Amino acid sequence: MKDLIVLLLISIFLNSKELELNLQKNFEEKAKNFIFLLKEEKFEEAKGNLAELMIKALESKGIEIENLWYGLKEQVGEFKSIKKTKFNEEMGYKCIYLTTEFSKKALNIKVVYDKDEKIAGLFFLPLIEESYKMPSYAKPEIYEEFEYNFGKEKIKLTGVLTVPKGKGPYPLVILIHGSGPQDMDETIGPNKIFKDIALGLSSKGIAVFRYDKRTKTYPEDFSKNIDKFTIKEETTEDVKEAIKFLKELKNIKFSKIFLLGHSLGATMAPRIALEEKDIDGIILIAGIPYGFYINKVYEQTKYILSLDGELKSEDIEKLKEIEEQLKKIKDLEMKDGEIIMGASKKYWEDLLKYDPVEAIKKLKIPVFILQGGRDYQVTQEDFDIWKEKLKGRKNTEFKLYKDLNHLFIFGKGKSTPEEYEKQGNFSEDALEDISSWIKKQ
Repeated sequence: MKDLIVLLLISIFLNSKELELNLQKNFEEKAKNFIFLLKEEKFEEAKGNLAELMIKALESKGIEIENLWYGLKEQVGEFKSIKKTKFNEEMGYKCIYLTTEFSKKALNIKVVYDKDEKIAGLFFLPLIEESYKMPSYAKPEIYEEFEYNFGKEKIKLTGVLTVPKGKGPYPLVILIHGSGPQDMDETIGPNKIFKDIALGLSSKGIAVFRYDKRTKTYPEDFSKNIDKFTIKEETTEDVKEAIKFLKELKNIKFSKIFLLGHSLGATMAPRIALEEKDIDGIILIAGIPYGFYINKVYEQTKYILSLDGELKSEDIEKLKEIEEQLKKIKDLEMKDGEIIMGASKKYWEDLLKYDPVEAIKKLKIPVFILQGGRDYQVTQEDFDIWKEKLKGRKNTEFKLYKDLNHLFIFGKGKSTPEEYEKQGNFSEDALEDISSWIKKQ
């Protein structure tokens, strides 16, 4: 009888595994068929695979799926083959990663399916052959990590608190992401600079909290409510929720609380510090000294297009298009519900009014501003604006690292987007400076 029960359980297990594998295979085949439809230029049939949200998102940017495919081919050449597929479930979505070969370059194509088995996301990603490596300055034997869920009831986020072993209280650093749907590690290619910072600082006696951004955790909510979405929903509200949650922890206590922002996170840290009374200092890494950060897109695009030595006629047209979009935003000529550069009038209007330099001038807490000399996204000119406008302010330090890029990873020569696909770690020199600065406050 026992043998019969065991055999029955094995049968149920095998059947459930078989069903799971069949489900994965089904999605993998759907994704492959979709790519073959694009290859064969059957665009209407391919469009039938898209979710309504995806269609509207493309339409809002004036993009047809055929333009997307033709634009991709211009960059990577003709489609050759699919080498392998990988299934993954992410936040309730079925995601298929297709390793593909084009005539000029290999790519990872990520196809995201919603609950109706329609394509809600399509990403063309560089093929990453390198993987993340823990920095040499991380000392796992002297810290531990705890995972928590925090935030408002319907907007729960996952975060990780890295804490030195031993008796506290410890200084606490809360990390604030750059733009886009970032995970808690701020993963870009094989690099995880927020993870580096967390492990590095906790190896030096400082607790660090990092978390998955709301736009990463709830992409569908963001898409549905994009016309109402502001920087409050993207960034500031969740940092405040993290502060509240961490202050209420019963088993771990903190001596001081610091905010460390990277890129857009650095730009917004002064606003958060103004609104939260218990912040003891802010650290700004590659921060833009004005609220309307998207203004940098023109400069960044021109830099990238000029890397081959000259601007082609189509490059000039692209820059002109960006210039017109930026002007429309700055002049507040957007209509209600209109989306330009990924956001609504409400979102841009809020940031146009915000001045991080003026916010810092109202603060009485210490400020540390760091900049990479090879950063083409936020440049040394931006760093100089911070220095000039905050000249004479007490408790304000500035540090330029001439060989670091936007991720604060070492390199030589001109920085390029491809550089982000090479494995590196957050600068040990910068980490040491941050640690020393925190400890003397």
